[in-house]
Amino acid sequence: MVLENAGLNESELAEYCRRKGPYVEQIKAWRSGCEQANRAAKAVKTRAEREEERAARQRIRQLERELRHKDVVLAETACYVAWIYGPLIALA
Repeated sequence: MVLENAGLNESELAEYCRRKGPYVEQIKAWRSGCEQANRAAKAVKTRAEREEERAARQRIRQLERELRHKDVVLAETACYVAWIYGPLIALA
């Protein structure tokens, strides 16, 4: 019944209810219940979606580790360059 009258406006819905028997308020309540049930069903993630999110989180952690490592290497290189070329720059 909810699907039959999903596209009807208020006057068409009232006419439908007069012909079929239920009250407009009942149909609106049923429609609301169906919409809420569908929202709740979509909120539950499938196993594949959970696995995909888990893989994405692991990839992000891996990239963050790599970035921290590269920052350390860059800092060490900067210190080495300053140690080697520092006296040369001072003499110039």
